[in-house]
Amino acid sequence: MALLCIVLAYTAHAQQPPWQQELKYQLEVLLNDTAHTLDGFAKIHYTNHAPDSLHFIWMHLWPNAFRNDRTAYSEQQLHYRDTRFYFSRPEQKGYINQLDFRINEQPVPVEDHEEHQDIVKLLLNQPLAPGETVVITTPFHVQLPFNFGQGGHNGQLYEVVQWYPQPAVYDSKGWHTMPWRARETAYTHPAAFEVSISLPANYVLAAPGDLLNHAEKEWLAQRSAFEWNPTRQRVRLKNGQYTTVRQLQPDSDTAFKTLRFSLEKGYGFSWVADKRLSVVQDTIAMANGDILPLQYYYLHRQAPRLLPEEAKAAFRFFDSSIMQYPYRQLQIVHLGNNRTYAGGIQIRHAREIPEMLARLWFEQATPGNPLLYPWMSNGMAQWYSNDFLRIAGNDTRKENAARMALASVIATRNDQPAGLPGEDYNAFNYSLSTRVKAAEWLNLLGAQTGDTSLREILKTYSHQWKFRNAYPETLQQIADSTSGMSTAATFHLLSSRGWLQPPGKKKLRLTIGGGADPAARSHTIGLIPALGYNHYDGWMAGLIVHNYQLPPARLKFVAAPMFGTGSKQLNGMARVAYTGYPNQRLHSWDAGFDFAKFTYNDFTDPDNRTTRLGFVKLAPWVQFNLKERDARSTRSSYLRLKYFFLSEDNFRFQYDSATQQMRADAARATRGFAQIKLVTENYRVLYPYRAALQWESAADFGKLSFTGNYLFNYPKGGGLNIRGFAGKFFYFGTKNYATTSRYYLNMTGPNGTEDYAYANYFIGRSEFQGWMSQQIMIREGGFKVRTDLLGNKIGRTDQWLAALNFNSTLHPKLPLKLFADIGTYGKAWGMESDQPRLLFDAGLQLSLLKNAVNVYMPLLYSNAYRDYFRMYTGFWQRISFSIDIPSVHLRKILTQFPHHDR
Repeated sequence: MALLCIVLAYTAHAQQPPWQQELKYQLEVLLNDTAHTLDGFAKIHYTNHAPDSLHFIWMHLWPNAFRNDRTAYSEQQLHYRDTRFYFSRPEQKGYINQLDFRINEQPVPVEDHEEHQDIVKLLLNQPLAPGETVVITTPFHVQLPFNFGQGGHNGQLYEVVQWYPQPAVYDSKGWHTMPWRARETAYTHPAAFEVSISLPANYVLAAPGDLLNHAEKEWLAQRSAFEWNPTRQRVRLKNGQYTTVRQLQPDSDTAFKTLRFSLEKGYGFSWVADKRLSVVQDTIAMANGDILPLQYYYLHRQAPRLLPEEAKAAFRFFDSSIMQYPYRQLQIVHLGNNRTYAGGIQIRHAREIPEMLARLWFEQATPGNPLLYPWMSNGMAQWYSNDFLRIAGNDTRKENAARMALASVIATRNDQPAGLPGEDYNAFNYSLSTRVKAAEWLNLLGAQTGDTSLREILKTYSHQWKFRNAYPETLQQIADSTSGMSTAATFHLLSSRGWLQPPGKKKLRLTIGGGADPAARSHTIGLIPALGYNHYDGWMAGLIVHNYQLPPARLKFVAAPMFGTGSKQLNGMARVAYTGYPNQRLHSWDAGFDFAKFTYNDFTDPDNRTTRLGFVKLAPWVQFNLKERDARSTRSSYLRLKYFFLSEDNFRFQYDSATQQMRADAARATRGFAQIKLVTENYRVLYPYRAALQWESAADFGKLSFTGNYLFNYPKGGGLNIRGFAGKFFYFGTKNYATTSRYYLNMTGPNGTEDYAYANYFIGRSEFQGWMSQQIMIREGGFKVRTDLLGNKIGRTDQWLAALNFNSTLHPKLPLKLFADIGTYGKAWGMESDQPRLLFDAGLQLSLLKNAVNVYMPLLYSNAYRDYFRMYTGFWQRISFSIDIPSVHLRKILTQFPHHDR
């Protein structure tokens, strides 16, 4: 019995929170809503409860994260494919300056952080011994940035977060000097706050803590009937012309008010200010019977969706399930970005209230270390949010979609463990791992300990570590002591990739359309009606049979048999691929084959008898996808080996002397060639590139080529695409024009007859007149002009060729672009050549359907092309177009999907 008491006493002692630094802020600030600045003064009482003396204090200057494009915040925004801040104007940036740090009224030296602009070190004049308190003071001036989603201003809507100097966290594991980042919540000490905010009198301000101004409370109580509609006004300019000015906000009062707030404990003091807000006063009954004041801030046009009853139901659920709500009021601000603050949430849509309320408990009461262990707050909030939605019978489609995405990255070996620091995740996995996978991990913990025990574990954790900075071992210790079992193996899964619980045996499922199976419990075969067209087969109707689903299977197939109404033949295409994961230096390997059968030409004789030519393509391939060392990398590389078996019909013409007419029939011929392709590409949001080295060969020739693509982004969207090509043709033995000419390098736009791999879709593959003959494909030289009516096309060569291609957006929202091409080739450099050594063309490009269809209008071109056009074509015949039915670039997210160039 005595031993049991000792063990229980030790367990209870082990669960007691360790020492923690104590802070109290006194902040005074003035908002200038013309310059979007804050001028303030900070007084910080800092008590050292550490067992050692401090010789310096690291300070966070969070607004400096928005100072320029060389900060951790800027880099992470690019990592998450957001270029808005990187290309922002100087006036949209933000910073904090005019600092004069003093400790106990004595100036102290300040050192910059060696890497991050938003961190500095205060060197103490004398050591701060355990138990002692110092007072840190400084004035400060903040230029608020434009709100790119992490706080700032959008016109005169202010979301003010992390706006004052803050000491970095110092705990039993040392200093935590982490820069401001885009996705993770800042890691700070819980502190007490006394805050005074001065701003124009007609602003509505939502802020944490107790509002101490009685007059302001009465004013807000009358605010429910306020309405504001944007206005339009015609204004005369100096030149006498008029323009329409739209006023989005009421004019600011010239009189100012100073609002005072007191917050007993919180992880920061964020606030929202806007002149258009209406306010509804309400109450919520808490689980313990207390009545909690509630303020709902909204724009009047949202009035029909005022606080729904399910929001109150969600609050009561979390209040009783997690722990008693730790603040004395609840604020819901229906404006701006989704975020939580001490005692309130911001939402974009009313349907997001339950999820944001769950996050409120774990981001503003027990956040742990959201930078090193974001799964703790994110995963618990997600688990409770899912729990409420299921119990309340709410729509769970969002949860199922998230699980499906997680299952897909796991199936393709692209997932990351749930327990990583936030900065180690790639753009896709941060939410999936720290929220969805962490919530699934909690389900697994519940399966081990029992659901009742899991809820008790989470309740105990929330109560004991409210406003304390916890670590994963803290939760594990509580789990072990509460459940009476070791959970070490389950906690170890936080550092593991793959399925937390492998899916069971899968069943076969037939669907119309496609399939999605978040639990990965079925093999889906989908059926989709198919419709196609080309000039020779006519309209084609059939059925697509496939097993492409999420999560993807290792063996994937798609077949699309179609009957041609014109050719009266069964045609179609198919593809089969298998993916393997060696878990070595390769990320994966893929092997499969492509099949296609269509008609590509026809001839009708004088007796109205039509002979049709068809082709059959069978192309087996294997691809090796290289593994990137950094899971956050947006680069991928692969090596593909492919062989093309091609069977083609060719016309065989005979003269019938009896009828004195030409007769035609078809003769079948076969050919084949090999292709080796090495590709590296980077889908980064800023300056993406692709480089491809390719070798093609048959018995009598070889062709080596390099193609590079680079996008130079423009600040307002769009950019300049630069493509470079260089190629060399080789003969093996005697030159044979008949068998090699279709493989020659080409400067001008290749037509359908030059698509020797049948890699592109052509409406009229063999047409030489009419609009269908104006279709080209972008290959090799990449020129947009055509010289199809020449026996020897301009820029066609069996030696070497080099070209540069440019196209530039004119406006990010317009499909119109400029293009220009310049190139040279071996034949033009011969001693007896009369061809110009440099060729060029330029003009307008119309890009439609996300660049799947492009129309080219050449306006400037070399004299060689000018002479051809004058002789053979009119203006409209000079226009070309290309059709690229793109494979969905899931490889930007799931590198398991093999890149397929057809």
